[in-house]
Amino acid sequence: MTPTNKRHGSPAPPRGEPYLGEDTPAHELLNQATEWLQYSHGMIELLAELIADVGVVDTNRMVLALQGLGAMSNMGLQCAAQAHRQMVWEASQRP
Repeated sequence: MTPTNKRHGSPAPPRGEPYLGEDTPAHELLNQATEWLQYSHGMIELLAELIADVGVVDTNRMVLALQGLGAMSNMGLQCAAQAHRQMVWEASQRP
């Protein structure tokens, strides 16, 4: 039987892929968000340096790199948003 994402009913990603489980604590989600955004920032700096040094860039590789940046930034955003939802929910459950 294929594992599924309980929230959306879609197939769960294979092991090794980043997955934000519903039971992941907010502090871990924020750590993951920071890590993804650091990866993205490092990649932006690398690309900027490459373009400045080389001048002529392979557009196919640049498109791939920019798509990767989008995916890393999106993952950081998802982690931060889920952590925020959890913190708001936990705060609303306090007396």
